[in-house]
Amino acid sequence: MKTNVYAIIGGLSAVAILAGCSRSYTGADGSSVTVSGDGSKISVKSGDGSTTVNGSTAQEYPSDFPVPQYPGSKISTNMAVTSSAVNPGGASGQKIIMLNTKDGSSQVVQFYKEKLTAGGWTIDTTVDQAGVSGYIGASKGFSKLNVAVIPGTPDTCISLTMQ
Repeated sequence: MKTNVYAIIGGLSAVAILAGCSRSYTGADGSSVTVSGDGSKISVKSGDGSTTVNGSTAQEYPSDFPVPQYPGSKISTNMAVTSSAVNPGGASGQKIIMLNTKDGSSQVVQFYKEKLTAGGWTIDTTVDQAGVSGYIGASKGFSKLNVAVIPGTPDTCISLTMQ
């Protein structure tokens, strides 16, 4: 059933968000899934649990995010995902922020390595392929933070994922 939930999320999420509607679906095996959205949030509920994606059009960097916004970058995505379908013992969550900058990947990777280290994070993985991509995996207590840096034309994309 979990595979079906993810397939439905992928296929129907955009429709639910844009239409601000709610739909229920019943599979051949009798299982059911409800997908609803209100323009900024998608919720999917099934017998396996629920998943909610909250998107924000706010261009303010979240004050509770554990590392600072890259200087001069612009926010393109700011969302939070909570799910009990993935972790039946309790809801798990992720915060995802996407930023754009004109700076190169090595400069961005160096900035976040310094900020994470100064903030007491343990750097578990670092990849810096100048001009190709960059990645930092860090942990602090039970928290994990992934920083992915992908150069593009014209902007470099920075993905910050906190779980």
